Amino acid sequence: MLAAHALAEERRVVKRLRNAGATNPHTATPLPDLGRIQTKRLRHLIHRDIVHKIEPDRYYLDESAWEDHLSRVRRIGLAMAFVVLVIMVLVLAASRH
Repeated sequence: MLAAHALAEERRVVKRLRNAGATNPHTATPLPDLGRIQTKRLRHLIHRDIVHKIEPDRYYLDESAWEDHLSRVRRIGLAMAFVVLVIMVLVLAASRH
């Protein structure tokens, strides 16, 4: 549940950058008025090289890195769902014996 909330906040940051047209160093934009959680997610996106910071306090989105990030998140989510399903099947099978 927390991961879904974190991803939603990341999407909000990305949406702000896209709406501002900040997709390269020349169009980098400030991101004023970010909440605490969005600021934390922005730091995560910067750390993952999805968002880049240009001094002073201007940011831009690397679209291909964002798409790669979303693909990775989806793969992890599917893997987790599969593990939960396997555990449920094993528990159900064990409870029948």
